[in-house]
Amino acid sequence: MSIASQLYKDGVLIRELRDTPALTRLFEKISEMNSSPSGKFHWKMKYPGTEDFRPNVYEYDSSFLDVLFESEVSEMIKNSTHKNLCLAHIQLRRVFPGPSYMSWHRDTHFKDSDVVSSSPPAYKIIFFPDINNNKLPCISMLKGSHLCHMVNQRSDSFISPGFSQFDKQILDSGMFENITLASSKRQFAFFDTSMLHSARESLDSNGSLRLIYLFIDGEQFEKTFAKKPEHRNLNNIFQERLKNG
Repeated sequence: MSIASQLYKDGVLIRELRDTPALTRLFEKISEMNSSPSGKFHWKMKYPGTEDFRPNVYEYDSSFLDVLFESEVSEMIKNSTHKNLCLAHIQLRRVFPGPSYMSWHRDTHFKDSDVVSSSPPAYKIIFFPDINNNKLPCISMLKGSHLCHMVNQRSDSFISPGFSQFDKQILDSGMFENITLASSKRQFAFFDTSMLHSARESLDSNGSLRLIYLFIDGEQFEKTFAKKPEHRNLNNIFQERLKNG
């Protein structure tokens, strides 16, 4: 089965970053950022019990982009999607113990016959840097659920944002494989954001980390992200790196 067929069938590819100088530096920088960022860099709460690194990570250090190229992740994305995607955002988030900030949901879903969020769906890379060597569960995903939608879901059928009664039925049915990824030194997931997934409750008192890359088609990038310098500049760097190999 080709990598594109696998992504279409499962909605997710589980891969590993290579043990390269960029990965070593990435862990060094993430540990530094987690303990004492300086200057304009800081942590800011977005969801309850979480903090995101601001204003961005790619200006903090080039390793956040270097790992994509040293591990040929950019090539994997092109081969699996057959698309030339834009890199809209890189987000470093830490999650503290307490209820999950984002239980089961789809980023892209249907509501009252309209599409909510990216259409077609965006793709994300999510990596859980294990800086404390604890290998704790961080995310659950329902493989194949990106192919199972009810287009005419009504607003009053939703249990929570991005999660309807229909989604609960397929989650409870046992028909789809429920997989869990833990914090790791190298393992990451590349997935279709219309797939059902859930952030797990953090079990690390110091806060568990997640590094998220958002890839989106050019039309939606121009419409939603290109006007903001931090997103436009990031994608310009990414596209230039693609051209130069």
